[in-house]
Amino acid sequence: MLKLSAVSLAFLAIGASGASACITVDKDTDIFTNSCDTPLYIEYRTVGGGCYTVKHGAASIKAQGEWHDPKLSEACGAVGKFHVNYAWCDQTERDDGTCKLNY
Repeated sequence: MLKLSAVSLAFLAIGASGASACITVDKDTDIFTNSCDTPLYIEYRTVGGGCYTVKHGAASIKAQGEWHDPKLSEACGAVGKFHVNYAWCDQTERDDGTCKLNY
């Protein structure tokens, strides 16, 4: 398993709801943290390698909650550097079908 700390990752965060400070990622523990007071839906992918180049990861994170995905740091056959893109929206937008995620 190749940990994120061994792979130089660049994070691009684009919040569909405009709350750009709500989601953060700890690259050493593979934990997404929702620092806002509303539940959020997140989708993420790896670019240039990693486990999520084809099938994207997704999670619903409670207000002030966390999501751990141990596969986020795995190379899954990649030999070079890769980075993670992620986007999110309010969980209510996801439930209503109005969530529009842009990476």
